[in-house]
Amino acid sequence: MTDVPVSVVIPTYKRAHSLNYVFEALTKQTYHDFDVEVILKPSGDGTEDIIEKYEKVLKIRLTVQTKGYITDALNLGLANSNGKIIVLLDDDALPVPRWVQSHVEAYEIPNVGGVSGNVLSAKLAGEKLVPMRGQMSQIIPCQENFLKRFALKVWSCPIEGLEDYLVYISKAGVVEYNYDVGRIASHKLANSLLGMGANMSVLSEAVKDFSFPKSWILGLGCEQFMGWHIWRKGYGLIFNAKAEVYHLEHGQTLSRNIRDSKRERLR
Repeated sequence: MTDVPVSVVIPTYKRAHSLNYVFEALTKQTYHDFDVEVILKPSGDGTEDIIEKYEKVLKIRLTVQTKGYITDALNLGLANSNGKIIVLLDDDALPVPRWVQSHVEAYEIPNVGGVSGNVLSAKLAGEKLVPMRGQMSQIIPCQENFLKRFALKVWSCPIEGLEDYLVYISKAGVVEYNYDVGRIASHKLANSLLGMGANMSVLSEAVKDFSFPKSWILGLGCEQFMGWHIWRKGYGLIFNAKAEVYHLEHGQTLSRNIRDSKRERLR
């Protein structure tokens, strides 16, 4: 699959300090047929200046979000995207040069409706990106103990049809990770519901009638909810470790406008 139009959706709020690095990484992509849909919730931090600077080298379309939280931003991004493939990227996630290319190539597999990519922890040391903890993935599980294995059998059993998925929804309605699939996911394509909004993509036709409920505040599990919707429509979903981003660690999330104490109560 080549020359397929792609829309990269970036919801952003109070991230002028990292958005510059995200845009710079997008200018280095090996795949060029994409536009950038920025969903901006204004905060007065100078993000608009960063967007204006990169409008000269990237095809940026700006939508201003006047109310709501992360799922409202995602709804705007999905509704305003023109690409056949919609790729979602966090405003603090720096993609590798073949990031867009890796997402597009994954859709060469018949009937794929969604792709999740790998998310690696990193930090900035001055202008330099420094991977953390030996490039440990934030999605692929690497440790398992007896209690986890016990819970898998009595509480975390996958719903029927998701038994071989890396990320899945259990019969208890909880998002879980399959350790057995995780052993191969770092070097081989694996079935998986969508992993993290920091790095995932969907086929536009697979989410044509989809939107997140208005009552969703923190966005917890929203990625898997959208993946479940795509899966129920009969599409396949996969995890492609080659589609990598480096997620900057700074202790904040896209729901950071809610005080920490309130966020924890809502969790």
